Amino acid sequence: MTKKTKSVSFITERHKVLGLKEAEVLRTIASGDVYQFRMWVSKERKYVRQSLKTDDLQIALQLAKTKALKTIGVIESGKRVFGVNVEELIDLFLAEKRKDVENKYITQGRWLIIRTYLKHFASFIGNNKSVGSLDAQSCYDYAEWRRKQNGGAKDVTIKNEKATINAMMKYAHKKCFTDFEVFEFRKVGKEQNILERRGTFADDEYERIKLFLRRWVSKKNNKDKKVRIRRMMIRDMFFAASNTILRIGELVNLQWGDILGYEDGADNIGHSITLVTIRVRSQTSKVRKERIITVRGGEYFRRWHRISENTKMDDFIFTNEEGTNRILKREIYEYWKEIMDGAGINHRERNITWYSCRHFGITQRLKAGANVFNLAKIAGTSVAQIETHYGHFDQSMSRATSLLNYRKNRDLGFIEEK
Repeated sequence: MTKKTKSVSFITERHKVLGLKEAEVLRTIASGDVYQFRMWVSKERKYVRQSLKTDDLQIALQLAKTKALKTIGVIESGKRVFGVNVEELIDLFLAEKRKDVENKYITQGRWLIIRTYLKHFASFIGNNKSVGSLDAQSCYDYAEWRRKQNGGAKDVTIKNEKATINAMMKYAHKKCFTDFEVFEFRKVGKEQNILERRGTFADDEYERIKLFLRRWVSKKNNKDKKVRIRRMMIRDMFFAASNTILRIGELVNLQWGDILGYEDGADNIGHSITLVTIRVRSQTSKVRKERIITVRGGEYFRRWHRISENTKMDDFIFTNEEGTNRILKREIYEYWKEIMDGAGINHRERNITWYSCRHFGITQRLKAGANVFNLAKIAGTSVAQIETHYGHFDQSMSRATSLLNYRKNRDLGFIEEK
């Protein structure tokens, strides 16, 4: 049996500071005659360690008292003595956002997007970088760096990333991890002009899409009945998106029970229209607030209802091929590529996506003289958002607005398939 040897302490001398159990002045084998300060921070489960750079005990004790009092002050102020690094801050912020998912303030999909954005931030700054060592200029060239990564991020993506990063930094400031609230980013390229606004169609491009969709769903171009039915659903989904100005996530989560009624009539310039009243449920809304809206586009819901085999109240309107759940995101974007290519629209370079239907619809209503307050309520957004993203009227729109008199139904805008 092997005899255990008693371990030898590396500490050769120790003295308590301020009578505290946690703080002491000590000498070690490695430090020789030079005194060291050490204090245990229980909340963070770490020692504060620092050389006092003296071999005089009285001087060492005085220096240690100052350091101990300073450390106690930091702890009592609610700040972290050691701070956090970038990776730890991201984990803490994501944990807070996870609570928002659980409380249904944001979706799981939104949480995943936030996580992706912050991964880019960590790659730029470094996971192990101390948050306390950052300053307001630390991300000044972030946009330029992102444009050079993997073929270049789009400006709208970079803009969203910057907003998310600064939301996290406001959280860090609130938790006393930093002494500043937000980063300052260099504004370059599209951020300096109108091109930063979200991609949408020109009027003539919308006409080209309409013409393409007619050919796309025709019997002549669809020998397979199932393929034709899928295309007809996508066609009506496209027109529904442009007329209702719903977000794409809100649209694909609609169930037939969310259609509260239809109303046939004519708009202010005599076009026949079918209004539809829709309930956007709080759990499917981006802003987690239910709204009931009456909008154009009822004819497209009616038409698809006649074609679809899944029309029970709790059935999704736009379903997967089996009809058992909502349409897959992958599928709608595959169809989008086919439609845009068929209509001859360079959607990749200009960031034209399904969301462009919503942007087009809002722009058309503004052109028609819609009241921005009413439009914001229908769109489920703020007046400030409308003004920021869609307030770029051209001269003809400005003139039309100046000549505008109020007319009933004016807020309905002007988009039609015919």
